[in-house]
Amino acid sequence: MFQRRPPNILIACACLAAGIIVTRAARQSITIDEADSYLIWATSQEPWHWEGNSNNHILNSALMRLSTNLFGTSPFTTRLPALLGSMLYIGTAVQMVTLLAPNIAVQVSLFVCLVFNPFLLDYLVAARGYSLALGFLMMALVLLVRHHLHDDTRRCPPRLASIGACLALAMAANFSFALVCAATFVFAAMEMLLYQPTGRLRLVLLGATPGALITMFLTSYGLLRFHRSDLSYGAKSLSQFAGSMVTPSFHEPNRYLVNPLLLPVFQHAKPVLLAALAVSVSVLVIAAIRRDRSVLALSATFVFIASAAFATHYLMFRAMRVPLPEGRTGIYFVPLTMLALGAALRRHGIHRAVRHAQAATGLAMALIAVHHLSCLRLDYFYEWRYNAAVDKAWLVAGSYAHKHGVKTVASRWMYISALRYYRSASKETGFDIVEAARAGTGPHIFAVHYLFEQDIIQKYGLQVVYRDEGNSDMAIAVSPELAGLCSPT
Repeated sequence: MFQRRPPNILIACACLAAGIIVTRAARQSITIDEADSYLIWATSQEPWHWEGNSNNHILNSALMRLSTNLFGTSPFTTRLPALLGSMLYIGTAVQMVTLLAPNIAVQVSLFVCLVFNPFLLDYLVAARGYSLALGFLMMALVLLVRHHLHDDTRRCPPRLASIGACLALAMAANFSFALVCAATFVFAAMEMLLYQPTGRLRLVLLGATPGALITMFLTSYGLLRFHRSDLSYGAKSLSQFAGSMVTPSFHEPNRYLVNPLLLPVFQHAKPVLLAALAVSVSVLVIAAIRRDRSVLALSATFVFIASAAFATHYLMFRAMRVPLPEGRTGIYFVPLTMLALGAALRRHGIHRAVRHAQAATGLAMALIAVHHLSCLRLDYFYEWRYNAAVDKAWLVAGSYAHKHGVKTVASRWMYISALRYYRSASKETGFDIVEAARAGTGPHIFAVHYLFEQDIIQKYGLQVVYRDEGNSDMAIAVSPELAGLCSPT
């Protein structure tokens, strides 16, 4: 019933996902957060990649320093650690859906929901720690599911040790995964202890040792220097928490992929798909509880982990005013949710009502997968769309500054770090990137948002020489005396 080897179509989907991620890593402009990570933690003479800071994803920063030192600085080499994490995530996702899904249709649907979700796909590309953290978390979950399906008490200690090591690496890649990693390890330890009549203390000690050693060597310094003030980013309500992950997961079907006649259907499909999924899952849970609870046995693993992580976050929110996860800081809830749904389809129910509810849930998952595929893009990140054309804008601004001897390029906060990244990568030292308030006297070169910063253009009497009208509306505007000179080449 379940293949040992993934079917060819699943391997093809994995190759397609890997190709899209590599293409985006090479093609897309560096964003503000990626640039900050590189400039602050990976380029300094001091080993600042060990510091505890919400912006510093320790394992990613250390690997970013290594990859750019070995291969030079470019968007692709800066994103190499993220690509490593994405390949790990894709590979373990293939293993997971092969273990969980009962047939090829469910396998493909579940895999697409795990990998091609536009929200997840963005962070499998971006030069941040989310990709590595997702990869190691998924690997730990695969090991946990294998133990659940193929119980062998003799393998409990090494398997728990492997799970602990993966979770420690996930937390080293991104501190926002700390609670979900702790919940996963506690669940794994509890489940294995149930099947270990003797030597329980030995099991716990052996299982925790690799993770403890990894934490000591990689993240102990950063954890000790982590400040409460770094926990300021997040959601202030449950609706904001949920919406920050649901909205980007259904963002903007690609009009180059979807027939214009069908585009309105895809653009307005989100509430219908979510409602269909909610109804089918509710019916499945009720029918399974009444008729066949074993259907939900494996789903309970993922539900427990997600619930334990969320409950801890919510207690911290209520008691300590620490914001709830928002968007990327709660990204792990998306694959955990889809894995819980996929696990509920693994074994056909013995009662007809359960089977019908499973079929409805599988259909809803397949439709969501189709919607995810319609949202594929190569040009921008949802969260940093305003940075989609910084690479092209840099060429224009840098050329004007270099040719005409301008010593500063002024910009607002959203472009400064990314422009400084490209200046650092090009080893340009003839001019500086400064905040708009420090523009000084002319001649001026400004990087602005064309729609929202007309006040700057009018204040300095600038002329727009470059504008990205496709995604970001970023523009380069220069003083009239520069615009009258020959254009940059």
